[in-house]
Amino acid sequence: MRPGDDVIVLPCGLMTTITRIEQHGRDIDAAYSPISVTLHLRDDLDAARGDVICLPSNRPAVSQDLDAMVCRMSDKPLQLRGRYALKHTTRWTRAVITELLYRLDVKTGHCDETSGTSGSTTSAASDSARPRPSSTTGTRKTARPARSCSWTMRQTRR
Repeated sequence: MRPGDDVIVLPCGLMTTITRIEQHGRDIDAAYSPISVTLHLRDDLDAARGDVICLPSNRPAVSQDLDAMVCRMSDKPLQLRGRYALKHTTRWTRAVITELLYRLDVKTGHCDETSGTSGSTTSAASDSARPRPSSTTGTRKTARPARSCSWTMRQTRR
């Protein structure tokens, strides 16, 4: 993003223009992941923590489905059809694990596609109004999710 770029603020969907980009109190020429910046916008919009500001050409798709690589920090394995709470930026929603594709051993980097007990998942979120970052990867691809995306899951009661 650069000063003069048109951007969309989500979820409100309003368009505006970046007038300045600031980092540590100094103006900079461009913003890119993963640096933290302050964007000065032409219009007085109510953009709050957790809102997404993106270029019109990089607008996230709205979907109930999400492909995610999950690092499970628990003694209990991730359960197929398990119900979990999913956090994206500052918002929580419910999710169900619909498919487990493989297990990745974090110590060795070995990918076990026969395991299917934990690791990468395809989740179906129940709140279709939440944007899905277009940079979130498919579970069989080598690309990683963008550093600016924050996904957190925790198991919920049945």
